[in-house]
Amino acid sequence: MGLDYNSIPSGSVVTVSQAEGEQYVAGLFELPQIARQAMVSTRTGAFVRGLTKAYGLEQIKAPIIALSILKTGIGKIPLSGLGAYLSGQLRLPNDKAQRMAREIEQDLFEPVRQELEAHWAKQKKEEPGRQAQTKATEGGARNVLNLKMDKAPPKPPWR
Repeated sequence: MGLDYNSIPSGSVVTVSQAEGEQYVAGLFELPQIARQAMVSTRTGAFVRGLTKAYGLEQIKAPIIALSILKTGIGKIPLSGLGAYLSGQLRLPNDKAQRMAREIEQDLFEPVRQELEAHWAKQKKEEPGRQAQTKATEGGARNVLNLKMDKAPPKPPWR
């Protein structure tokens, strides 16, 4: 059997829409290098395929696990919520999903935990500004005057 790139967290983005995949890839590039290496490694893909087999799941479920790992790595899913997320996505009993999540946490995230937690903390500090910017652009705002960039306030139109 050949290498299944969908089971590598970075390769699993092909299973979602292009826009969603681009968000995940952008998040991937923001990760610390050591964490990013784990997300693109073929060994991580082998680990995911092994988990799929160990938990009696069909191999077509491997990309779901890989994408869940990527989402957790980039901070879209909190590490504490990974088990519940896997349970819903894979339709696994909660106890099995929690065991799988613990295994993922111990084997994949524990070696890079310090770097990831620093990254997630930085991400949370930046999040309010990002959300405001995202809401403005989603609402159609494209050419917004940024007063912080102007040295003098704009002149009123009647002058």
